[in-house]
Amino acid sequence: MKTLDIAKFAHRVGFKYRELAEELGTSTSLIGQVARGKSKFSYENVVKLIELGITAEELLGEELGKAFKKRCYEEYVKENRDCTTPIDVADAKSMVVAGLQKILDEVKG
Repeated sequence: MKTLDIAKFAHRVGFKYRELAEELGTSTSLIGQVARGKSKFSYENVVKLIELGITAEELLGEELGKAFKKRCYEEYVKENRDCTTPIDVADAKSMVVAGLQKILDEVKG
């Protein structure tokens, strides 16, 4: 099952595959193979995608991405019970990035 929607991400951030390959330090061939579900990115490439702002839905697929974000939010609320201010966009993004990096570290470790 193909989950990584690299074409959607590249379009959203305004990159052509060549530009994305340059940002990741890889080849356009690999970008195309990932887009077709024929190959996968390395751990380092996934970390770079996270730093470039890939969404959980683009990285994990729509259903898993939404479930992942919901889980990140629930853990945040659990850890910050006294929090009375709403979470802003930057906080929400950093929660998702931290969650994705935690998963990647566990997979790599």
